[in-house]
Amino acid sequence: MISPVLQPWVLDSDEFWNEWPQIPSDAIKFYYQVQIGAYFHQLLWTEVSRSDAVEMILHHFVTLVLLIGSFCMNFTRIGTFILIIHDSADIFLEFGKTLNYIALARKNKILGFICDLFFAAFALTFGFTRLYIFPVRVLYPVFVTCSVYFGYDWSGLIVYKVFLSILQCLHIFWFYLIFHCCKRNIKLILRMVFIMFSSGHLEDIREDGEVDGVVDDIDGGKDKKKN
Repeated sequence: MISPVLQPWVLDSDEFWNEWPQIPSDAIKFYYQVQIGAYFHQLLWTEVSRSDAVEMILHHFVTLVLLIGSFCMNFTRIGTFILIIHDSADIFLEFGKTLNYIALARKNKILGFICDLFFAAFALTFGFTRLYIFPVRVLYPVFVTCSVYFGYDWSGLIVYKVFLSILQCLHIFWFYLIFHCCKRNIKLILRMVFIMFSSGHLEDIREDGEVDGVVDDIDGGKDKKKN
């Protein structure tokens, strides 16, 4: 029987470096193996038709370097923490995309509305985890406190700083895209919520194909093929 235990390093960034080298548990090893395999697959199969294909390929390459480097050097605490805060937003995105495809196939207004709520939750979670938690709980410890433990002349620390900074730049870039493609639907979502609670039924006031376009934008802004 699995009994989850909250590790001290989840809440305290100083615990990232204590008791180094940190021998990962079997569960963390498996988590790393799945993530490395997933990012290798995404790196090899990234759709070049995406408007952000270059940024996506760069992200996958940087992530793989950080994953493999942190595993080989036994920095799996901070590596696992980064994976967790990244995966938390993707849950809402992938579930929302699934609901959207079902809603389009069945022409179900309720599922379409729920889909919008999941995309809104994704945007909020993405912004909170990658524009707040990532700089405060990851970048600051790496740039400031890590040197106290391993010295200021460690060359490996420079590599981590550069690659983590690249990730943060990509976070800002993608959050701008997410906000840009979602803001046009905020008023529609609020109006639909007001109509639902005031009239007792859900009225779909969106135009045909509008939600599908948002899905494509969030999923990478795939270019439309000309007929």
